[in-house]
Amino acid sequence: PGARALDLFVYGTLRHRPLFDLVAGPGDGGARAVPALMPGHVVRRAAGTDLPVPVPVPGEGAAEGVLWSG
Repeated sequence: PGARALDLFVYGTLRHRPLFDLVAGPGDGGARAVPALMPGHVVRRAAGTDLPVPVPVPGEGAAEGVLWSG
């Protein structure tokens, strides 16, 4: 079977395109990136680290990120 296109929401440091390219590899394969929000979540640092993680907080704000489609 052929590959299927999937949507991918990234947040935190992966919103920075040069870092995203280092992680995902060069080229975007025709994918499109648009600013996006994840309602009912906030991004906080994981306990004891500097890593950002989405935390569900119903009714409180939205986590900012980028949605890759295609």
